[in-house]
Amino acid sequence: MPRENIVLQRITRDPTSAKDAEQVAGEILENPGRLPLLIEGLEDPEDIIRAKTAHALERIADASPELLANYVPTVTRLARSDPVPMVRLHMAIILGEIPVEPEDLDRVIGTLEHLLAEDDNLFVKSWSIVSLTRIGMRVPTRKPGIVDAIWPFREQGDGLLQAKAARAIEVLEAGG
Repeated sequence: MPRENIVLQRITRDPTSAKDAEQVAGEILENPGRLPLLIEGLEDPEDIIRAKTAHALERIADASPELLANYVPTVTRLARSDPVPMVRLHMAIILGEIPVEPEDLDRVIGTLEHLLAEDDNLFVKSWSIVSLTRIGMRVPTRKPGIVDAIWPFREQGDGLLQAKAARAIEVLEAGG
């Protein structure tokens, strides 16, 4: 008999509330040993559970990003394939926050570039630009490739995306 996931039991199926995801994130930050139980939620069959799991993970990445460093392969794989835009949005944000080992850098940048180029959600694209910019600022040797990936969006698509791309390029080119 599989054991019950005590962490995912705390995430409700109520799509109108984010409190439970916030509470679960706080609990994981207090007890990081339970993080693998939360990670299981990324592959739950229910969309709302995956979305709330990704939301909680984003909060964890914001407060203590090193906790998620070992989950880069999982996050990148699922960011490319989840059918729910909110999940992909949280994943794009997470990928810009967590520390990336050199061996995972191509995978993370490639995933964000994929989301930027292929995703049909404006917010996923926008956060992919933000995360690519953050990575470029942390890893200066990758700035030229990141600028090349963002550059086409200065002139195509939605005005918000054009502005975000222009600002990202400005930051990357000006940053040390």
